Amino acid sequence: RSRSGLFWQRKMPPSHHVLHACAVFAAVTGASGSAGGFPKVELTSDRLKVNVYLPDPHKGYYRACRFDWSSMVGPVTLDDSTQFFTDWRVPHNPSTPEQGIGLSEEFGMPGADIPLGFVPAMGSSFLKIGVGQCINDDPGAYDFFHAYPVAKPNKWKVHFSKDKTTLSMKTKMKFEDYGYEYEKTMVVNGTTLRIHHDLKNTGVAAFSTWTYSHNLFNVPDTPVGSGFGFEVPVSLSKSDFSTCVGKVTSAISPSSKFPSPRFKFSADLNDTDVLYCDFDGKIAKEETLKNRFIVRDAYGNGFEKVGSDSLQGLHFYAEKSVLAVEPFSRITLNPKESTKWSHSVTFFSGGNALTAAENLIETELIEHVFTPAFVVPALFVSIMVAMLATSRGWIKKCTCSSLCCLTGKKNQSNNMKREDSIDSFDSFEDSSLSEHQKKRGCYGTCGSP
Repeated sequence: RSRSGLFWQRKMPPSHHVLHACAVFAAVTGASGSAGGFPKVELTSDRLKVNVYLPDPHKGYYRACRFDWSSMVGPVTLDDSTQFFTDWRVPHNPSTPEQGIGLSEEFGMPGADIPLGFVPAMGSSFLKIGVGQCINDDPGAYDFFHAYPVAKPNKWKVHFSKDKTTLSMKTKMKFEDYGYEYEKTMVVNGTTLRIHHDLKNTGVAAFSTWTYSHNLFNVPDTPVGSGFGFEVPVSLSKSDFSTCVGKVTSAISPSSKFPSPRFKFSADLNDTDVLYCDFDGKIAKEETLKNRFIVRDAYGNGFEKVGSDSLQGLHFYAEKSVLAVEPFSRITLNPKESTKWSHSVTFFSGGNALTAAENLIETELIEHVFTPAFVVPALFVSIMVAMLATSRGWIKKCTCSSLCCLTGKKNQSNNMKREDSIDSFDSFEDSSLSEHQKKRGCYGTCGSP
């Protein structure tokens, strides 16, 4: 069975009652609201409105035993006009395991790294990070489509800043030899949402778990299909998609003759079309890959997501109502060990895109917030030395003549318009790029040293 959360469709059993439900979190500081009776807050900047549904075992938007309850991010509105991450299953059912929204995250999947303490025995309990203690009422192997009852939901401490830019949610739980403390902080600034995670093993047993975000991309009134495009960090060819499962593998094709993993849909999807791909084998052959991807619709609306965690797996799913690029990473923690990672999600619209290069640089600097104090001075010194070396000519600057790609800034060769760039996912190529330039990322960066 695949780890991906969307492909294996089957009829769900009747919803189970929540057993011994506990009251969930402490008071929310600042304004909050509800939509459809669901508790929520809205993070705001001068450009973004980010809806976050809060964990609640009685009224929450999501109450199943699959996704992290603190990860229900959506809808997101850019410049009061373009909306992303809306409901992809209508009508919405809070008790259906697959019906998360937007950036829904999950820990523990079928296979080697199942949820903490799971055993295939009726009536046994197990821990699901970000959910709580669930009951196994199915004698078979772990199945994330099964509606396991949530016997003891996590209790969350929630703080929402008065300026509505920051939301933090913190929880902890122990069961037998397993335990964890988990904190998530979301910060919105301009067109970017940053999500910081902090996970600690507080039990006496070590554990390993896969984690990923579904990144359930959709735009209202714009079915997934012709013109939708995506960029992933692993090199793929059209033939790689022939191994995918679904009727529409031929609908995806490279969007450029560059040696770069950019693809687009060349056909519309109908109500029964489904596409699922597992590229874990391709990832395993790569030494190091940046956890970064871009998804966009036919009109240039989309988002770029960059993670500080390593990329160790990659799945892809599409149907008419949603397109999902799902990077996986693996966490292994011994007792008392902890780990931190962050994701940066930058939204753009067709006429107002940002360069991937600018977003990537900004995100990498922000990630150092969680590093030891001595790293920041070292980083500053490294940057200053690099700038000095470049200005003195000690480091050769690799000039990219093809891509100031998504901003519409003046190109270095003074002969390329924004609509000629990869922002339109057109088949643009520049034969003048040397192999050195391509290896240095010149098809994604302007003037990379």
